[in-house]
Amino acid sequence: MKTRAQFWEKTLFATGRKLNFKKCYWYLVKWVWDDDGFPSIATSADIPANMSLTYSSSSESSIIQRKEPTEALKTLGCWSSPSGQQDTQLQETTATLQDITKNIKATPMSQLEGRLLIPVYLHSKLRYIFSATSRIWLPRDPLSTSSHFSILPHLTTLCPHYTSSH
Repeated sequence: MKTRAQFWEKTLFATGRKLNFKKCYWYLVKWVWDDDGFPSIATSADIPANMSLTYSSSSESSIIQRKEPTEALKTLGCWSSPSGQQDTQLQETTATLQDITKNIKATPMSQLEGRLLIPVYLHSKLRYIFSATSRIWLPRDPLSTSSHFSILPHLTTLCPHYTSSH
């Protein structure tokens, strides 16, 4: 893995670009099986390892931070991890919906403004998240039960074509 990472650093350097090692990270994804034959992804405690890379412009080596396979990081607008855990995405999406709810409730707007708000603001914030995650959104999830759904009557008032059955 180090050889491949160093290759990409050299390739970028050759084209006049440079990796920022402070922003780089890596995962070690290795399956381990318990005595009963159940698999799990090894953690850094299970398999300690580190990786250091060298800038092509110098001989100084830098350690690249290792992330746990269950640690989600935001990439392309989604919080994902090699283990597939999506709790972080659920928490972030819930927080986004709560912020949107607070803003909608606090903003006096006309019916036309409300109609424009949904596709521009709500959809732009959430459309990609729902299509990019594999999480099954169940009725017991916080997204279904939290107080942010109290905006539905406001949306129905602002946008008569919008009903809670959507």
